[in-house]
Amino acid sequence: MPFEQEPWIPELGLTLLEKIALSIPNCPLNRRVVDAAQFLLKQQFITEGLQPSRTPWFNMQPVFGPAIQIHGDLEANHCFTTFYRNFQVEIAQAFPVHISPSVLKQIETIYRYVVPDALYYLQYHNVKPAEGPYDCVLYAIALAFEILNDGDLSCTFDNSKMREHLVKCFMCREITEFPKISQIS
Repeated sequence: MPFEQEPWIPELGLTLLEKIALSIPNCPLNRRVVDAAQFLLKQQFITEGLQPSRTPWFNMQPVFGPAIQIHGDLEANHCFTTFYRNFQVEIAQAFPVHISPSVLKQIETIYRYVVPDALYYLQYHNVKPAEGPYDCVLYAIALAFEILNDGDLSCTFDNSKMREHLVKCFMCREITEFPKISQIS
């Protein structure tokens, strides 16, 4: 077995490859990082959604109440978070970007029982953008925690500490609040 395929945290499906990727700034993060974070969030919070990132849209399970999902859009090379609360489907990302047809279908499928035309009524939360080209995964996970913890979606995360923080979360088997930069008024 190649070194990078050696288990790091087997119960989360993480290998040394993910540990190495998390230790290198601007290194791409794969679906196993997203799935491990979603697994921990699902253990910590009462919510629907948080389905594995590789689930095709036609196998996504519809939700019936408050829910959240981290979407990894391979076609658009982007990761973002959608959620349902207060009778509407919302998306947390820095700005409306191209969303592939398959991810749009995921959104429709997941939220079809709570909002019949979810894409038409999709509410955007314009959040602070990720600093690095591959940091959208970190931001999607951090925003998912904020949403589930009734936190502040307009916060500014400390990008320099986010990867190290996620490693600590995985090691402790619990997602906690990501480091933020204090906003002085």
